[in-house]
Amino acid sequence: MERQLPLIVAFFSLLLTTCSAIPDELEKWLDKQNIEDHDFSKYLNYRDTMEFLQTRLERCHQVSETLCRIQTIGKSYEGRDLKVFNIGNEPGKIKRSIWIDAGIHAREWISHATALFIIDRLVDEFGNDPEIDDMIRTYDWYILPIVNPDGYEFTWTNDRLWRKTRKPNPGSPCVGVDANRNFGFNWNSVGSSNDPCSPIYAGPSPWSEPEAKAIKDFMEQSTFNWILFITLHSKGQLWMAPWGYTTERPDNYDKLVNKQRHLLISS
Repeated sequence: MERQLPLIVAFFSLLLTTCSAIPDELEKWLDKQNIEDHDFSKYLNYRDTMEFLQTRLERCHQVSETLCRIQTIGKSYEGRDLKVFNIGNEPGKIKRSIWIDAGIHAREWISHATALFIIDRLVDEFGNDPEIDDMIRTYDWYILPIVNPDGYEFTWTNDRLWRKTRKPNPGSPCVGVDANRNFGFNWNSVGSSNDPCSPIYAGPSPWSEPEAKAIKDFMEQSTFNWILFITLHSKGQLWMAPWGYTTERPDNYDKLVNKQRHLLISS
């Protein structure tokens, strides 16, 4: 890990540059109508996001037929594909894997855009930027830009501030679960609700939401060597790390904090 720290620093520099670019570089990246040349002055709905992923895949294939691929890891309650953009795939080469997802809370549109920006940078700068070349040659990247596509579409068509999924809750007039609180580890213990009408409703059981379960199944069924799991949000300007359910510190707390500080200072 110590040997690979400079590459992790480079990635966090990319991520911090992305976040700090608002409203400069990212806002410019967010004005063109053409998905092929999309510069992110406008947000993309679900359909346009899927088209964006396809154009970046085709662009990547101009450099390498195997380096990039799109994987459908499941479907949402309403039947929308959960598509992961993978960059760094090199058959026969064993790598460590990094996961990034965004949009688990539907209304946090800038998180979706940030994930797409990372994909765009990794694809477009490969072969031009030595740091990005190293990141792609060293790690296998898996990026899911829309965890909650049903909720995201609902923010476009009905309620801009919708947060949850769109699966009905039997016996309740209220719809949806906070998929971010539907994961099984210490499920519904702290910071969540049993009330289906609550914005932080954890669901009737762990992994009840197909969107959360798709991530679980993909990671558990894969043979990848996962070393990093990042979820992008837009609530506050924070780097958050385990644990969220207790004030008890993990065994590697000091090492974790020192790494975070080093990354932030280096970035």
